[in-house]
This record gives sequence, C-alpha cells and structure tokens, in this order.
Amino acid sequence: SDYDITDVWDLPADDVLDIQITTPPGAKLAHFTIDFFTEKSVEWWLWENVAINTPGTTITPRNHRRDAGDNSTLTTKYIINTSIANANSDTAVAGATYLAHGKTGEAGAKKDTGSGGGADSREEWIFLPSEDYSLRFFDLGDGGFIAIHLDWYEHTDKDS
Repeated sequence: SDYDITDVWDLPADDVLDIQITTPPGAKLAHFTIDFFTEKSVEWWLWENVAINTPGTTITPRNHRRDAGDNSTLTTKYIINTSIANANSDTAVAGATYLAHGKTGEAGAKKDTGSGGGADSREEWIFLPSEDYSLRFFDLGDGGFIAIHLDWYEHTDKDS
C-alpha cells in the first residue's frame, strides 16, 4: 500500500518542528519521498537513529488504497519546541546519523516581506526497520507556515 501525510503547521519565529517517524521491526521496508514548502526562512535536517524521549502528537497517515484502511506499519508523530535545545531534549540527535540538510526561503528578510521556499526528494529513502527518524524544521526568525507532504509505500523485502 501507498501512504501519505499532507499537513500544514504554523511555526512561530525560532521554533522547531520535529516529525518523528518510527519504523517497525521485521522485513517490511518503507520507501519515502519528502516534499515541503515554507512561507519564510527555515533550516531543515533528516536524521536517522534519533532518540525520541518525548513522543509527539500522532499523525494518522492516509492509505491511497481507500478500501484497505489507514493501517501503516510505521508510526508518525509531530512535536513543536521553542528552541533547538528543547527540541534536542525531546528528539535527541546527538549520536544520530545525519542524512540530509538544507535551507529554504530568504534569510534575513523583514517580517512579512521575505519569500518562502521548498524542497523535495525525488530520490527514494528506504528507511531501516526498527529505527527512529526525525525530519526537523527550524524557523530562522520570521515565523510562518510549513506545508509538508510525506509519501511512502511499504513492502516486504524478498531477499530477507
């Protein structure tokens, strides 16, 4: 089955949004693509092997196959913090594996005049089983919305 999460968060200036993703044990693999758009300037990271100390609010993924139910085998949650230090307390990245990083938007623009930006991953990330991931967004001082679209499918590896 193919799943997605499409949502928008209004992130205050200097706050941090973590999308926490936990993959289940076993041979089933999740193949991810990531798209997002930001209203203002944001720095973002994709981390593997994070420590989720404070689980966030559950996000229910939607199954594209509507007769099959919304029954993804992985768990997705979000949590917003007021600083990087607080975010690192809730979703610790020390010792995690850095997978990707970037910035979007126009840094240093006056509030309400800066442009946003976006990024996507046309390449598939195949997440490890029994692992915790974080897609982290840090607002660079302007505040604004972040629109995120995570898309994935799950399959059992025939070689396992």
